[in-house]
This record gives sequence, structure tokens and C-alpha cells, in this order.
Amino acid sequence: MKHEIIGVAVSVSLFCVSLVGCTSTWSDVDFRDGTTGSSEEGAVVTTMGTTFDPTEEGTTYDTSTGTSIVDATDTDTDTDTEDPIDTDTTAGTGPVEVSQVSAGGTHSCAVRLDGSAVCWGDPIESTPPGSFLQIESDSRSTCGLRIDGTIKCWGHLFPTPPAGTFTQITTGYNRGCGVKTDSTIACWGAPYYYGELSPPAGTFTQISMGPYHACGVRTDGSVACWGMNFSGQASPPDDNFTQVTVGAWHSCGVKSDNTVSCWGGDNGYGLSASPEGEFAAVSAAYHFNCGVKMDGTIACWGGSLDWSETNPPAGTFRPMIDGHSSHSCAVRTDDTVACWGWNNRGQSSPP
Repeated sequence: MKHEIIGVAVSVSLFCVSLVGCTSTWSDVDFRDGTTGSSEEGAVVTTMGTTFDPTEEGTTYDTSTGTSIVDATDTDTDTDTEDPIDTDTTAGTGPVEVSQVSAGGTHSCAVRLDGSAVCWGDPIESTPPGSFLQIESDSRSTCGLRIDGTIKCWGHLFPTPPAGTFTQITTGYNRGCGVKTDSTIACWGAPYYYGELSPPAGTFTQISMGPYHACGVRTDGSVACWGMNFSGQASPPDDNFTQVTVGAWHSCGVKSDNTVSCWGGDNGYGLSASPEGEFAAVSAAYHFNCGVKMDGTIACWGGSLDWSETNPPAGTFRPMIDGHSSHSCAVRTDDTVACWGWNNRGQSSPP
């Protein structure tokens, strides 16, 4: 879920889920569209869906995305705030090409290939200028990791993030956590008194935050979780993982053998069930899970809202997928975005 840049090396290139990033040392970044950005010499940067060659002075920003799944005849423009039960599950056609995407409550955001941020759905606030490495859509707000490693948040009452530089960020219900450049974790926001803003000591490669708990992959591959544990969602198995993702009452992770393991509350919908097959990335949402398999197709399981949240589009995708309460978005291999699930505010209709 909240979503998460992680460093997952599957083959020669790095595969990353939303919240998954790829770690490298670099100074200048050349974006695919020909623009460039820079960071402090020798800084360690983790970004989702990117590959950096640390042996070269200017490293290539290799991105990933997917296309939308419904034809352009969908003309739903419902923005009536008094109609919260609109169950339109279609998604508009969106040619936007991105390197990373994140699904929020009633909006979604992505990082374009030139590093700029783009958002759609409701509420829509003006996106700040500049280049980003990662973006995180929360319930009614958004945070972005700038190319210089600093964090910028905007939208509805999101707390001011801490100073310093980070390699990955994750958000959950107006709270956030990030992996700092020294690989330790810093969290901020208003706590729910479950300890979700009190991460353990040590060094991490990737983290994921939900509304009440968070989990992270340590540098030795083990997973540590903190926060609410009423359903066992903060009690991970003793295995080696390359990625972890957090829902509301459960958690999932991709193990080093590319199988998926889930734990915590099931709610009668199979949320904590572990699917068969091998996966490159997985995203735990509130009521369902979706993952990108090693062949690039998407599989979903769970689901309790009947908003097509477990009916992903066909085609092949990069390991870049993110789900929230009732919809998901993923990046196709042609760098376009596909979203599916609830679309009452246009959150599943990328531009």
C-alpha cells in the first residue's frame, strides 16, 4: 500500500514496485526525455523503477509504466461530493508516460519521464514544480521525494516532513516515514498511539506504511514491523525479503525466491493468503492485494468492495504497482499508466 520506493534487483536491471526503488551512487541524472538533474556527488539514491550505472558520471534514468484500460468513450466527470456511492469502475485512456505511479484515496499521482509530477482525480491540488524521484499519494494529500533527496508534501493538512535527505518515502493517513541516506528510518506526523511513528534502530533498504503500522526490509533481508499488531500484521515471518508492502490489517512481501508471503488479518477475503507463482513486486491495499508476476502480468486476490479492484487489465507491466483503499495503478512496459477499481472521482482515469 503506502506505498513504497524499494530496491529490488531481479536481473541485470532493477525492478521496483511503487515504494520500490533502486539504489545506486550517482551525481548527474539524465532523464529519458533528454533533461538532466543533479544531486550531491556520491549521494545514494533509491528510486522506484529506475536503473543507475554507478560506474558512469552521468547515469541513465531507466523508467517504467503502463496504459489505461478503458476506451476514451468513458465520459464520467462526476465530481458531485454529495454522491459518495458512485460505483463507476471504468478507467479513462491516459497516454501519460511515467517512471513511477502511486494510488491514493480518491486521487493518483505519478512521476513523468522528465521528473515532473502529475496527479488526477479528486482532490487535486497544484503540484509543485521541479523534478521528483518518487511520489506518494495519501488519502487526501501527496508527498514527493525530490531529486536532491528532500521531501515536499502538499494537500489536505499533511504534516511538515523532516529536513534532511532521503532515498525512499512512504505515507499512511497523514503520516509518513522515510529511509534516510544513512539507511536509518525517520517518521513524522500525528500518531495513532500504536507506535507506528517509532521505527526500530538499524539500517533498511525499503519501507511501507499503512494507516496503523509499518514494515521495512533491513539490509540483511529480514523484515521488521512496528505499530498496531492486533491481527498479527506486525509479526512478519522469519525469511529473507526483497520487498515489503503494508495494508490496513495485513502485510505482504516478496521473498528472495520471488514467492509472496502475507501475514495478519484475513477479514474473510483471503487477504493473508499467499498466492502461487513467482512475483517481481506486490502491493497490499486495504481490502485486496495485487502483484506483478515474473512474466509481467498482474494477479490480484482478496477484495471485499466489488468495485473491480481485483480485476486487473491484461498486458505486461513493469514491477511498479500500487493500490489504496479501492483502486490500483501500475506501469506498463511502454511507460504508460493503467488504473482499475473504483473511479468515482476520476482516480482511475490517468490523463
